Amino acid sequence: MSQLKGKNIDYFCLRYDEPYLHIPDELLETWIATLVNRNVCRLHIDVISDMPMCLFTCKTIVDLTLNESCCPVLFAGSVCLPVLKKLRMYYVVMSDESFKHLIAGCPMLEEFIIWRSFSYFLSGRFLSPPSLTRLELRTETIESVMETVLTVKLDTPAVRYHDLTDIRSENFSAVVLDSLIEADISISMFDPDDSIDSHSMIGFLRKLHKVECLTLSAPLMEEVPDSAFHAMAIKFPNLTKLKLFTDFRFISFFLENAENLEIIQINLSDCGHGCWIEPRNVPACLLSHLRTVSIHGFECLERDFNMVRYILKNAKVLRRVDIYTQSYCNLEKRHEALQRISLFERQSAACQLAFQ
Repeated sequence: MSQLKGKNIDYFCLRYDEPYLHIPDELLETWIATLVNRNVCRLHIDVISDMPMCLFTCKTIVDLTLNESCCPVLFAGSVCLPVLKKLRMYYVVMSDESFKHLIAGCPMLEEFIIWRSFSYFLSGRFLSPPSLTRLELRTETIESVMETVLTVKLDTPAVRYHDLTDIRSENFSAVVLDSLIEADISISMFDPDDSIDSHSMIGFLRKLHKVECLTLSAPLMEEVPDSAFHAMAIKFPNLTKLKLFTDFRFISFFLENAENLEIIQINLSDCGHGCWIEPRNVPACLLSHLRTVSIHGFECLERDFNMVRYILKNAKVLRRVDIYTQSYCNLEKRHEALQRISLFERQSAACQLAFQ
């Protein structure tokens, strides 16, 4: 570190190969202070130690990554990272109050990645600065904290790209996500016997109504009856690209409510045991926009055939349908399925069918 004296530092990575090796606080503070004095711009710290306060008042740092570190107690006005644009925090120990002050001290933050796990988690309230445009939030867990109910509440009005992966939280909500154009939402339960709060899930979906690209992976909502499911009044006028790994009923739901949908990927292996329910009227997207359909996990069930039959019969501008069968479907079963689907009526003469 002494060799860096007098030189500005663009990038520095501090990592210990020995797992769980603790660096003495005095030594780490000396190193970080030297980096701050040398106007470090990009810093990656991968050590299990307490971070010194001087790190959080660096005037030059633009890109900061912290992995399995511990943050000091932060208070109002104690954080000043005026040019920080990218912040990544992986399993960092920090209180809710300190987290709030950290974000308040990053007025230029554009990209934020946070992974929370074990007993090191925040309550789930994420209030972002106006500059933030990309957010990735991942929540994991272990059995030792299974009794704790986690929540996710987003207050991120300027975020345009959002990646949410969660295997523990039961309640989801958002204040406003009107700037969001791309979202990758993956929600599952650590304990198969747990269930997501369907009301909060539906409310969260309402906040995604302006997205253009959406990937949705979520638990089945078996407690919601079909009548209530299809009564949800949520329109997605900007949605053009969709990937689904969730309740079978979401297929017809999005067809009905995303009038400009062009591309859809359906993963039937994650759709549960529901039945295909035809939309009440032919969806607008089938009449004018839907061009590509990709179906994965095709099980050769009657509901699968009914869905494909309906799409082929009504999609006027459809160009291609790709169907990938489950691995346990033998060649004979696949051949029979292909022969059957090949005889289905096609509204679009230009549609090509590929059966894998």
